Amino acid sequence: MPGQLVSFRLAGLGLGIFALGVPDVAAAAQPAAAGRTEPPAPVTPAPTTPPANPAPAPQPAPAPQPAPAQPAPTTQPAPAEPAPEPAPEAAPPAPAQPVAPPPPSGTVGAQATASGGATELAGQGDFASADAPVADEEDVPDDATELTLTAGGILSTGNARSAAVTGGGSFRLRRHIHQFSAAVAGNYAAAAVEAEEGDDDDFEQTVGNVQGRVRYDVFFAERWSGFLMATGRHDPFQGLDLRLNIDPGVAFYALHDPKHRLWFEAGYDLQHDVRSDDAIDEALMEDPDSDVEKTQTNHAGRAFAGYENRLHDQVVLQTGVEYLQSFLDGGRFRLNWDTSLATQLFNQFSLACTFTLRYENEPLPEVEKLDTISSLNLVYKFP
Repeated sequence: MPGQLVSFRLAGLGLGIFALGVPDVAAAAQPAAAGRTEPPAPVTPAPTTPPANPAPAPQPAPAPQPAPAQPAPTTQPAPAEPAPEPAPEAAPPAPAQPVAPPPPSGTVGAQATASGGATELAGQGDFASADAPVADEEDVPDDATELTLTAGGILSTGNARSAAVTGGGSFRLRRHIHQFSAAVAGNYAAAAVEAEEGDDDDFEQTVGNVQGRVRYDVFFAERWSGFLMATGRHDPFQGLDLRLNIDPGVAFYALHDPKHRLWFEAGYDLQHDVRSDDAIDEALMEDPDSDVEKTQTNHAGRAFAGYENRLHDQVVLQTGVEYLQSFLDGGRFRLNWDTSLATQLFNQFSLACTFTLRYENEPLPEVEKLDTISSLNLVYKFP
């Protein structure tokens, strides 16, 4: 019995030591058994005798370290769209160019709106120049419609009596590179001297002519144009019932500034004359052996140079010279020169002073080789 008691005590001591050494195991086991229905096993009370070597107090379980906070994902901003490239600066607008005034109306002779019955058109071997090309299509409009009227006259009474009247008109229509122009002019003059007693003092006609011209131009390049012109003239004082000229050619514009122009023309001239009976009779009376035919046709080369300068907004100077050389007879030629100075009076009215020279080295008999005309006339231009 004593031996059994000792072994029970030793066994109880071992259980106590085991119970004191693993208090957490029992505690941890309690939650696991909480769901079980059977009653818990009885626990034997521990002996009151303290153990020889008490176990150290259990260290509290370390508190679980919180998981490091994951940084919130940084939302990457959407890449900004690149700023649009600045638009290229627009080129500064070209300085506005004044619209060029109608250059020589297709003929320098047409400028001679004479007050003494001396309005002249070109084409009968006279001056004929196309309008200036458009220097800059953005500055100068291509389209144009123009109408110009001219009139003048002179009246003298007393010892020397004379009267003269002249008039004309021109029309120009341009659409892009195409241009059509037409002109007409007429002159009449008569004079009389004081009659002696018993004599009539009727006026005698001294000037009488009618002229017309049509022209078509194509501006096919910046400085080049081609043209075809036809003119007709009736002038009994030159011995002509009709003088018809057909002139194709090209023009080159060396300077075509609206205020300063220089241009050249070259082409062919076909001239057909129908002479008056009076002129033929006078030629036969002068030289009965002369061979003067009713009609004459001449083929010639034509060269022209023109210049225009706007000296002031209201003052324009124009001049031109033309040379015609016959292909049939090397000794036959014609030379024409014309100068015009016009000043604006007010609104559409202007005053024109012109000088025209015509030289023909082989005219009809009894016809002078050189003619000159000086004139002063009033011009009205429709806007």
